[in-house]
Amino acid sequence: MKAINPQIDLKRYAVPLAGLNLLAQHASQFNTYLMDNYQNVFEVMSKWCSHLNHEVKKTAFAAMDSFLKQIASLVTNDAIAHKGKLQYFMEQFYKIIRKMDSSSKELFIAIRGYGLFAAPCKAVNAKDVDFMYIELIQRCKQMYLTEAETEDDNVYQLPNFLQAIASVILYMDTIPEIYTPVLERLLVVQIETFPQYSLKMQPSCSRSIIKVFLSLAGKGPVLWSLISTVVHQGLIRVCSKPVRFDGNKADDPSASAEVRAGKWKVPTYKDYLDLFRIF
Repeated sequence: MKAINPQIDLKRYAVPLAGLNLLAQHASQFNTYLMDNYQNVFEVMSKWCSHLNHEVKKTAFAAMDSFLKQIASLVTNDAIAHKGKLQYFMEQFYKIIRKMDSSSKELFIAIRGYGLFAAPCKAVNAKDVDFMYIELIQRCKQMYLTEAETEDDNVYQLPNFLQAIASVILYMDTIPEIYTPVLERLLVVQIETFPQYSLKMQPSCSRSIIKVFLSLAGKGPVLWSLISTVVHQGLIRVCSKPVRFDGNKADDPSASAEVRAGKWKVPTYKDYLDLFRIF
């Protein structure tokens, strides 16, 4: 803890980087300490996640992810006994999600946390899981379905939102039908924006869609209705894109790279082929 929480201003970050990296890779070795000092550890790592140094920030997010995974796993083993810890983390995640000016990095922590803590929440109070689902859906609606133009940072968070929603759905007894159209539209947005993601991020987009489908598998007829709507609307949007002809500039590799990086805002149907191969 001394490594990641120095009491002096640092000019270089080798020591905290080493501490964060150790926690990222071996969080399970510090179970007792993490459970006893969860508030302090969360606050310290939240600060590192907002650091201006890119390498520090990247390592801090890896450490935070490992920390949350470990805490969620331990709390799940006896959710009633650790009710106070669960309440603390849910309050932190809730504040971030409800805060309209939360950064994309802060949202990542809260989204990830909701997904990881869905299981212990179900053990303590099933209604909390329903509340988590509604909060995620409403935040997504505000970010992706009501704003005139979605910012790139927000677009890159959509796969994380969908994966968290899928994790929460797994622990819900029933799915509120009133929010199903919103979920359908979010999945269609994910399909339509697929070419804006880099090649490295596109598999995450595909996984997020599949995880939502799989999470709904045991929830009754809602699955087939949702799949039918999403695939139909997705095909309409993909097939409405321009068609490439031989000799067209769009066939140039550099042009294709621009499409995939989101620099060129008029993709063609070919830029969706990797996505539809998963179905």
